[in-house]
Amino acid sequence: MAKQKAENPFAVVAPDTSGESAASGPNSTFNAAVDLVRSQVSAQEGQPQKSSTVVEKEQKEPQVVRVNRGYKLREDLIKECKRIAIDDEKHLYDVMEEALVQYIERRRG
Repeated sequence: MAKQKAENPFAVVAPDTSGESAASGPNSTFNAAVDLVRSQVSAQEGQPQKSSTVVEKEQKEPQVVRVNRGYKLREDLIKECKRIAIDDEKHLYDVMEEALVQYIERRRG
């Protein structure tokens, strides 16, 4: 007597991507799965489907150029900035940028 597995209503099955070329990128399977889930949710809600690339473009902010200069900073300052970033649920570079912007504005003002 074999047990049958209960079908998971939340399971996501990605479409077959075996025919895709390697040039489509490492996230193509993930994006296909996201599109599939969105189409299922949209069908339930009666809304038209949006592909992942359209949604990503709608959510992106203006592009900010960041460069890696390799500056050396005091370890205690970096650790404190990391604590602030974790507390505020931000990226470390956002906390450091904010601190630099405030410093520059204070110097100018």
